[in-house]
Amino acid sequence: MKFSRATELPVPADWVIEQLAQTRSFRHVSAPLMRFTPVRGAWPARLTPGTDLELHMAGFGWLPLGRQTVRITAPMEIDGGGATLCDDGSGQWLRRWHHRITVQPLDAQRCLYRDDVEVQARWWPRLMTGPSALMARAFFAHRQRRWLALARQQAQDPTPLWPPLRRGDLVRALIDAGAQAAPRQRWPWLEAAHVVGQASLPLHFRVHAAMLALAWQTRDVREVVGQLARLALLVPGHLLQRLPSGNPGRARVSAFAPMALETGTVQRIRAATAALKD
Repeated sequence: MKFSRATELPVPADWVIEQLAQTRSFRHVSAPLMRFTPVRGAWPARLTPGTDLELHMAGFGWLPLGRQTVRITAPMEIDGGGATLCDDGSGQWLRRWHHRITVQPLDAQRCLYRDDVEVQARWWPRLMTGPSALMARAFFAHRQRRWLALARQQAQDPTPLWPPLRRGDLVRALIDAGAQAAPRQRWPWLEAAHVVGQASLPLHFRVHAAMLALAWQTRDVREVVGQLARLALLVPGHLLQRLPSGNPGRARVSAFAPMALETGTVQRIRAATAALKD
């Protein structure tokens, strides 16, 4: 069964093509709906022609979904500065998995990102291919939403926000940096930690738990109520993929509104990143 989906991204095609080659981008756009880990060894830095990776799949980071092979064929350059990348893999549940990504420039600052997918179930294909395709459609809709959020962030601030560090290390560094400040001055550091960690359910929970503890310590009743509400919404938000990018996680803002990153937030993330690199 075949299907296609396309999204316009507000960034140059060259930037998207470079991101496609990086495994950290692959993991970022798949999370938190799906987490992949190599069966053997560590992740390579880049997906190059001839890459053949056998991966464990886990829904929402914890539900085992078997193995999947990612098999990258050579990218094919096309007219106008775009590119096509193909993954001809297979898995425990899929006999055939053909995924073609096409990036086509629209102008100097926009491009069209397109997924063309063909799936065939391994077991009882006449019965199971349809449901498998529905699940794949949901997964690629999620991926394209993540690509769009990443592209919008890049359009707002073309300087890389953080290098390929472990997200958990960066969240811990931001929380620890805030712990050195007076209680009421810790909020901006926790807001930065929320921006970085909200794509991961465990990290998202950790940041809101830290915010609740700080609100209780400072006797901020509004913030205590707000953080309790956000903790209650945490799991449904991840299940429904309602994770607004750039949102600082505070009671003073809507829990559902995507927001542009504040200059101070960017500076704190970069300071914590620099400290981890030293």
